Amino acid sequence: MISDNRITSTKSEQKGPWQILMTLPNATKWVVPHLMWHLDFPRLPNNQLPGVQMFTFLDSVKPQGGGTLVVSGSHQLLNNQRFISSKEVKKTLKREEKYFTRLFSSQVENREKLLLENGQAGDVNLRIIELTGEPGDLYLADLRLLHTVAPNASNRPRLMLTNRFFCEDSMNLWRQNISAKCQA
Repeated sequence: MISDNRITSTKSEQKGPWQILMTLPNATKWVVPHLMWHLDFPRLPNNQLPGVQMFTFLDSVKPQGGGTLVVSGSHQLLNNQRFISSKEVKKTLKREEKYFTRLFSSQVENREKLLLENGQAGDVNLRIIELTGEPGDLYLADLRLLHTVAPNASNRPRLMLTNRFFCEDSMNLWRQNISAKCQA
C-alpha cells in the first residue's frame, strides 16, 4: 500500500523513462534460467516499498515466448535490515533458502518444472510467474521482486513496454545512503 508517498516517474538524462523490452526468438527449448536473476532497486532498511514497475504488452506474448519471469513473494524477503544490493540479496537467498539454492543452480535438471512448483522461504510462499499477455494487458510489480529475462522459444519476438515509478520517500532515503557512502 502506498499511503503518503507520492509516486513519481524517474527520468534519465541519457534516455527517457519508457523502455521497450524485446527478445527475439533465441531458443529451441524453453527452460527457467539460473542466471541473471536480479532486482532493479536495492532493498531499503525500513521495509518501505520503493515503487512499482509497470509492464505492458505491445504484441501477444504467449508462454515460453520470452516474457519476464518474476518470483512472486520474493518482495517480502530480507526486509527490515539495511540497504542490500541486488547481488547481496541473491547471494544471501542462495545461501539461506533451499528454494533459491535450486533456482540459481545450473545443476538442477528439468528446470522447466520449476515454473510449476510452489516454494517456501520461512512463512513466505514463492512461485515463478511468467509475464504473458495480449496487447494492452498490464502488470504492476513491486520493485523488490526478483526477476529475470526468459528465453524465447516461440517464433515471434517478445515486445513489451516498461517503466518504473518510485515513491518519493524511498528515493530520498536512497539518495541519503549514496551521499553518506560518498562522504565516507
